[in-house]
Amino acid sequence: MDGSTLSAKDKGAGEASPAAEAVGEHHVLTREELIAKVRAYHPRVKLQGIYKDYDQPLMRVAISLGRYVQDPMAETLQLWHEMPDENSLLRLDLHRLQGAVRPQRLHH
Repeated sequence: MDGSTLSAKDKGAGEASPAAEAVGEHHVLTREELIAKVRAYHPRVKLQGIYKDYDQPLMRVAISLGRYVQDPMAETLQLWHEMPDENSLLRLDLHRLQGAVRPQRLHH
């Protein structure tokens, strides 16, 4: 017996399936795109993983935003690198007083 022949009683009348709830609704999320843009334009990242399959930066930004929604910390920490010159995480402008700390202190 396939799912198309089940009656409403067999399917659990009164209980909406997740697919039925999502059909009429649209969810829009807004997120800060700073991290996604840094990831999309970073030379090292452009050559790695799924990002290397997309030449357009906008596609890489979209992928990074999707990953950021799923796990913000993991996507942010992808910017970390042991070499200070390649460490994009230290270049992010996250707080208005961030410039008060000398970059040399952050590296040691």
